[in-house]
Amino acid sequence: MSPTDSFRPTLSLPVEQAMSFLSLASRRIPEAEQLDTARDLNLSATAVVDENAFSETAQALWESMKRARATMTMASLTPTHPTHRNLRIWLSRPYATIARARGEKIHIYRIDTEEIPHVVAANSPLRPRPEAFDGPPYLPSEFIGAATDGDLDTAQAILEHLTTFGPSDSLFSQALLNRQWEYTTWTRDNITPDGLIPWAALNVLSTPAGSYLVTPPQGESSGEEATMEPVLQTVLWGQLAQLFTPPADDAKGGERA
Repeated sequence: MSPTDSFRPTLSLPVEQAMSFLSLASRRIPEAEQLDTARDLNLSATAVVDENAFSETAQALWESMKRARATMTMASLTPTHPTHRNLRIWLSRPYATIARARGEKIHIYRIDTEEIPHVVAANSPLRPRPEAFDGPPYLPSEFIGAATDGDLDTAQAILEHLTTFGPSDSLFSQALLNRQWEYTTWTRDNITPDGLIPWAALNVLSTPAGSYLVTPPQGESSGEEATMEPVLQTVLWGQLAQLFTPPADDAKGGERA
């Protein structure tokens, strides 16, 4: 954030209360109705409100959410972390609001728009890798479903079964067997008067040796497998940048060109 900005609005709330507060993102609530709204959402005894209405902290976070023209979300599943990582960013100027899962709570805070790349990089599995790609060109579609559901045990079992098709001594197979993998999905939705419109998504399976872009099959009943394509870390960052860049002031929500 700007070194001259001393106001650091931050809320740390249990998941249920945090989701209630975040549900206010696109709503316009008159000050006279804010205490009643907070009571209805079970937020009365939290830092979201003061004696009159929404607190200064909540107002600051809420304002940048209301100004946002798009959101970016990240969900990550890996055996190396006890809980999977989740992040959502309301992309707006001059500030962006971040919601990040932290154990049993969700940490909600505001940053300068220029800090968005730093937050995305710090929470994403992006790091120097040998870029050695010896994985297969496909991924079982059942794995996508398990990862989406956060079912780590099932996801691990599917990946271990994949290694039985060989070669067992590949860097890719060894990473899966040693539980050294991370599956991450980044999505961007544009905010319109009609609601959220999906704009783009990236799905990546990463191992210590390299990362693979994953393309899920078209339709759950297609019978096809997901495809995997090697991707360099620099190329992946370039694709991610398109997802977290706030729309121009005159941009209109809609489908990706």
